[in-house]
Amino acid sequence: PKSASAKQNSSVDWALVREDGLYFSGRFAGGIRADIRRRLPWYASDWTDGARGGVKTLTAALYMFFGCLAPGIAFGAYFDQYSGGKSGVVEYLITQGVSGVIFAIISGQPLVILRPTGPITVFISQLYRITAPMDR
Repeated sequence: PKSASAKQNSSVDWALVREDGLYFSGRFAGGIRADIRRRLPWYASDWTDGARGGVKTLTAALYMFFGCLAPGIAFGAYFDQYSGGKSGVVEYLITQGVSGVIFAIISGQPLVILRPTGPITVFISQLYRITAPMDR
């Protein structure tokens, strides 16, 4: 909290906010450091629980894989047409897979799969459009 008067006039339970880590610490990257400190005891179990999940983990992983594959193919096909074949479905799926693996390792959640979205595809298309004249 910024001041005592803000604390008195607000209906926010500041003890709960501090416990959740959702407060301004005043230090560089203070919030993420507090979050890492709070989550560190469970980081290893997030991975081992997923590995011990058996069929339930496998079916969830397959569901997410195929649920994310369809938009990846669709948006990759769109960008393939937009770029004149310079980048297409395969490249789109590879970049989504690599970024998903990196995110899963960093987040400690092995089943997190990042899927492509329309705004990301539009951004990539416009970035390509801007940079295409620079290619000599």
